[in-house]
Amino acid sequence: MSDALQRTPGDLPPFDPARWPPAAVASARAAWRERMAAEHRSFPVFAGLATQLAEAGAALDAEAVMLRMAADELRHAELCGTVVQALGDAPVCVIERAVRSEE
Repeated sequence: MSDALQRTPGDLPPFDPARWPPAAVASARAAWRERMAAEHRSFPVFAGLATQLAEAGAALDAEAVMLRMAADELRHAELCGTVVQALGDAPVCVIERAVRSEE
């Protein structure tokens, strides 16, 4: 596997937001918080696609890949939250949930 595709080691030095202009840190924090929310909102989309694949009689490996993609969205949200925390704030975001009405 290429070195560029290897996971980043977890023992990196902590980020010091005090070394950067407060407005730049706040902007970066807001951007990463939005990325965190977007990744989290993607989870039910992929999970729903996995259900649709099962209903359509797709191959088991196709269903497994879609479920893995759903799980990856949650992992990505967590990683984005880690960046928000490194930028000096709690890794929390509010996710609007669509309510599905029974027709």
